[in-house]
Amino acid sequence: MLLKEIYSEQFLQRLATVISKIDADFDAKKFLKIDLSGQELKQRMRSITLALNDSLSPKKYQQKVEILKQVAPVLAKDKNAGLALIIFPDFVELFGLGDFDFSMQALEFFTEFGTAEFAVRQFIKLDCKRALVFFQKWTKSKNHHVRRLASEGCRPRLPWGEALAVFKKDPTAILPILENLKCDESEYVRKSVANNLNDISKDHPEILLQLLSKWQGEVSERLTKHALRGLLKKGDQRALKLIGIERNILSENFAIQSFALQKDAVKISQDLSFDFVLENQAPNNKIRLEYAVYFLKKSGTSTKKIFQITTKNFAKGVVSFTKKHSFRDLSTRKHNAGRHFISLVVNGLEMEKREFTLS
Repeated sequence: MLLKEIYSEQFLQRLATVISKIDADFDAKKFLKIDLSGQELKQRMRSITLALNDSLSPKKYQQKVEILKQVAPVLAKDKNAGLALIIFPDFVELFGLGDFDFSMQALEFFTEFGTAEFAVRQFIKLDCKRALVFFQKWTKSKNHHVRRLASEGCRPRLPWGEALAVFKKDPTAILPILENLKCDESEYVRKSVANNLNDISKDHPEILLQLLSKWQGEVSERLTKHALRGLLKKGDQRALKLIGIERNILSENFAIQSFALQKDAVKISQDLSFDFVLENQAPNNKIRLEYAVYFLKKSGTSTKKIFQITTKNFAKGVVSFTKKHSFRDLSTRKHNAGRHFISLVVNGLEMEKREFTLS
């Protein structure tokens, strides 16, 4: 099923049925006339939001939200409702910017059922300082969905969401929020903190490195590695050091042998397998193994992407690896036929490179 198909005719009918039990004058007939054909996910979401506003019986925004607050928990019990329920935060984003405090409280409620991380960004853009007061309060919530919203909602570069220029330029205002959540009991929340920090690293690597240096011994290694993943893929020596790898020293204590591709030509949609041997010459050596694929672009140039194999402490000795990379087309990556390259990367250092043909 395509993601956009979460908004199906069946979903619309179910939504109309639930609302009609709460809002006796809901115009279900008018609501169900909306045509979602030819629309992508966000377009479908917005079409439903607009239709809800036109079909709910109350005239005032707050009254409409109070009805939707009764609907959301009912729909949340449906199997696979999940992402579809972002229509409720979207309603608040579209119609609630003129009622700031009420709308922020509504997003706090709705985020438990359908994440409000996208909708809340418009309120940050409208009044950043006022919004951050709510974010600070949310870090203390008993609900882990609300605590996650405090971190995820202010990410400078949220995927699928609008970038927040104010935090790309200067993220210091959101650091106290991340400070409050860095040791949260929920992995769901801590992962969001790491994602936010990784966003920060793209514009202000020094801020991230200084913050994680200060947090050493307090936060989990998993959070540190996830927050540093962008810098680690770049082979940043300071980032490597924070996860316990001294690149210049360790590079003298290992060797890569027998790096070979199992075939030198592969078709789009197939897998390319490769083998190599790591000879580790020092006991308890922490090593980060990655591989890089040089994807051929339509322009004839190549773009390099890093993929992690493992980061771990190796005992002295020889370890053999067999890995494979899929060249199936994805919505986020389409492959082009022609000459490609693959290389091994050890502790941020690119080692040997091999050529193959994609057809």
